Amino acid sequence: MKKRIISMCLTLALMVGLSVSASATVTGSMENFTDKQTYTEGQFTDVYVSDWFGAGTAKMYRLGLMNGTGGATFSPMKNITAPEIYLLMARIADLYSGGTGEVSGDWQTAGYTYLQEKGLAVDLQAAQDGTVARAYVVGQLMRILPASEFEAINTVEKLPDVNGETPYSAEILTLYRAGVLTGGDDYGTFSPNSPITRGELATVLGRVVESQGRKIFTPTATKSEFVGVNTSWRSSEENPLENLPNTKVICDEYGVDAGNSGFTDYIYIMGGAVSMKLDTDSHYIEIKGFDYSANSPFNYNATCALIKDVCDTESANALVGWLDELDQIVTDYWIGVHNETNKITEKLKSCPKSFGNITVELDISDVGFLEGLKISNAF
Repeated sequence: MKKRIISMCLTLALMVGLSVSASATVTGSMENFTDKQTYTEGQFTDVYVSDWFGAGTAKMYRLGLMNGTGGATFSPMKNITAPEIYLLMARIADLYSGGTGEVSGDWQTAGYTYLQEKGLAVDLQAAQDGTVARAYVVGQLMRILPASEFEAINTVEKLPDVNGETPYSAEILTLYRAGVLTGGDDYGTFSPNSPITRGELATVLGRVVESQGRKIFTPTATKSEFVGVNTSWRSSEENPLENLPNTKVICDEYGVDAGNSGFTDYIYIMGGAVSMKLDTDSHYIEIKGFDYSANSPFNYNATCALIKDVCDTESANALVGWLDELDQIVTDYWIGVHNETNKITEKLKSCPKSFGNITVELDISDVGFLEGLKISNAF
């Protein structure tokens, strides 16, 4: 009951207090972050100097900003919650402005109360379990410290999973350019909707308060990675396939490089069941792997959505409508509604040469099933 009341109070505080934050001006100095206690290697049984989070953990402990979780552990892989983030950010804000870094009151509400009173609170949009998406953690961090503290040392114009609709996208790019964030892989993947762990936050904040620890790096070719057969996406002006679902896609400004596929300019949908070739010069896409004869029809959620994304709306809807009709005939065949393969053959033979502004060529197997299609004038 106590936790529920605290949660309700925090929610009400957010509702009445966030409108103040936009007017606050942050002043202070990074020189105010000085060691307050000694960190001894091995004092946390789950943190080693060789760990990627080792240096950040030690720095946060020395500054008195983060301590252990009890029993000589730091719990670096534990997701950090909204009250903990607010408290940590309040301590940083207080130190930066010349304070002691001590924030009084119940730890579950003290951090937010401090930030709200200073006009520095950001709604962290905490999940039911209290965890916070990384994008909102960045938003709160950039609210308590001025952008002038994050001088650009990297050139990062875009990230594979951050766009204009991502919360605090500009702030995220600022921290990448400053070398505070580097992402979870060579592509700079940020995972804006994922929770953040204690180890990750310690690493990030260690680079914030100690600029010599910031990283110089260049992300490799932009990649998009999505999972789930019903994934939807938006097209990209630079590359209409940049957000293709159900696969790992490595994109650059010239087209697509398959990476792991083994074939130049090929990418794989649904783990290799369907492959697609993109020719940016001739403006066509070629999709293959529709082997109905092996009772493995291609995935409509991925393929039809791809057609709708790449082609103009009228042409795409016409082609997808025809494919839906074909799919129904094939499905009826496999579930025993009919056993006439000639119905499938007749449907394939009746395929129009064009659908709106695009032209279509079918690849039909020897036994009369669709194995692939080529869509020209696609984009």
